[in-house]
Amino acid sequence: LALENAADTPLSRGSRYVLERSFTFLDAPGEWCHDQARHMLYFRPPDGRSPQHTTTVVTTPWILALQGTPEKPISNVTIEGLEFRGASAALLLLQNAADCRISTCRFRLAGANGILLQGEGTRCRIAGCDMEGIPGIALDVAPGYSETVVTNTWIRDCGDTGLPAIRFAGSGVVSGNLLHDLGAAALRITGRKVTCEGNVIHHTFTQNTGGAALEV
Repeated sequence: LALENAADTPLSRGSRYVLERSFTFLDAPGEWCHDQARHMLYFRPPDGRSPQHTTTVVTTPWILALQGTPEKPISNVTIEGLEFRGASAALLLLQNAADCRISTCRFRLAGANGILLQGEGTRCRIAGCDMEGIPGIALDVAPGYSETVVTNTWIRDCGDTGLPAIRFAGSGVVSGNLLHDLGAAALRITGRKVTCEGNVIHHTFTQNTGGAALEV
């Protein structure tokens, strides 16, 4: 195996690899490859499913995007009891938000990420949510967010692309969450003034080279 560019992380015997973007790698049901030059999408149906059945390809970047500005943030919005499925960038985007609450929602089968908190914001809360089957970051909190709370949320089968399930770069509290069966780290904290307590974490780095389940 010859690499055109240097690897981002050290490679060694026993390391796990993901090969993509070539038709020749389609060797298992459920895999697909987009040939941009020919404008063709190749897809191997899951076991027991006929190729004649309808297959849905998601192209919309967000299921829901709430976007404010630093001067005029989105504020006092509650999203409760909804299920989000299928988006190419993220299932839910909050950009420049204050005093918003995401409660008891389900997030499934994202093309990339789950919840993105981007820009600047304060006093946002994610509580009692259920997140599964998200290959990228399940929950990403930008550095510009303060007093953010993530609590009592269940995250599993996420992070196959090597990214952490939760990336917390702002300030606030991460407590009472259950995170397991993750492709990479469960939680990466790079922000200041973050309280992390009462979280249950197990079975991490199932798809990538081993590391710390909690990165600080």
